[in-house]
Amino acid sequence: MELAKVTSKGQITIPIAIRNALGIREGDKILFMEEGDRVILTNASTNALLKAQEAFQGVAEELVHRIIINCYNLCWIEHQ
Repeated sequence: MELAKVTSKGQITIPIAIRNALGIREGDKILFMEEGDRVILTNASTNALLKAQEAFQGVAEELVHRIIINCYNLCWIEHQ
């Protein structure tokens, strides 16, 4: 658990341990998400990558399946 003080401008310094854990570097954008009475802080670029991975989940497996079927069909045609 880390503690940060809010400045008069509403700013905080993210503790180094948290920045390191989230891979946050200077210039990165931070995503704040409210969940009930909590706020979740995450590296926006990491979050975007995770969302993209979720969107493409299963696509690679489907492509491999199609390639195997196509190879099988080509081999079957060549041997007739």
